[in-house]
Amino acid sequence: MRDSFIFYRSFQKAIDACSQDDQLLIYKAIANYALDRVEPDLSGVAQVCWVLIKPQLDANWKRYDNGCKGGEFGKKGGAPKGNKNANKGKTTPKQPQENPTAVEITTPNNNVNNNLNNNDNSNDNVLNKRETKRFSKPTIEEIETYISENSYSISAKTFYDYYEANGWMVGRNKMKDWKAAVRSWNSKEWNKASSANDGKTTGTRRNSPTLDFENSESDSGKCGYRSTL
Repeated sequence: MRDSFIFYRSFQKAIDACSQDDQLLIYKAIANYALDRVEPDLSGVAQVCWVLIKPQLDANWKRYDNGCKGGEFGKKGGAPKGNKNANKGKTTPKQPQENPTAVEITTPNNNVNNNLNNNDNSNDNVLNKRETKRFSKPTIEEIETYISENSYSISAKTFYDYYEANGWMVGRNKMKDWKAAVRSWNSKEWNKASSANDGKTTGTRRNSPTLDFENSESDSGKCGYRSTL
């Protein structure tokens, strides 16, 4: 037994083609069968119209019965036995997370201080590298002291003025070590002086030794010559 049912538009179109007496019979037949499954006793045109409507009412009854069965199984806790969907809702029981008999074993961390020391050393190395890369412009006094300590023969003021004018650049790069530049400067000056001295030596012709003859008298009283270089 049902409390309601669906009345379709197709039912209305089929019933409109019948007479008023047949329409009343068909409406009662639909209501009795859709609510209580009471089979009607019809004939003629009403029977023909009922044969077309009844399959849809049977399909609605089948859906209703299936819904009722599903509701009953839901109350019992799942699908009936043998149904392939019966095992879908099962869950594996959780294992206990805490074991009261377990003994916690802790291992001391001996690498903490080592890591800290390694980090400190690495930071010091980074700072040292940055400090070595940073260039500090020297003063004339510092240049003079360095030249004097190494017995160089260049002018500290000339060196300072030259690099001060070009922004302390070595070629296209910033100077990194002014002491290395002093050594290079001194080598160039020494090479220039050496080349100049070689040019003077090769360009000047050495005087050939001359002989100076002087008259001398030997003990024998003969006239002779003595040469002097």
